[in-house]
Amino acid sequence: MTRSSDPARISTVEFRVLGPLSAFSEGEPRKLGGRRQQMVLAVLLSTPNEVISQDALIDSVWSGSPPESAVTTLHSYVSNLRKILGGSIGRDGTGYIARLEESVLDSVEFERLSIEARETLSGEPHRGP
Repeated sequence: MTRSSDPARISTVEFRVLGPLSAFSEGEPRKLGGRRQQMVLAVLLSTPNEVISQDALIDSVWSGSPPESAVTTLHSYVSNLRKILGGSIGRDGTGYIARLEESVLDSVEFERLSIEARETLSGEPHRGP
């Protein structure tokens, strides 16, 4: 696989949050950067498809004690993540969002399969969409 920094050329990315944070594109692991950059991604993945304000991200990443450069550093982290992960990470107004299909995040897929299993065991099989 050719690793491209062009977000438009990155195929679907799958995310793993059950266990160590990781991301895969075409079966290949993506390098997610340093600890704080990974924290930005983890916070965004904690509520997929919902906007998280810049202030909330800063509070999460720096535990309520951000440096003066926090806004600029946050912008850099998000920019780096977009280069690594493509369009799944974006800006929306004054916040950021992880735009994901349900099947690309392991925790969401786990919840879906758990519900399906409970329905099957209770004798009320899932009928599909």
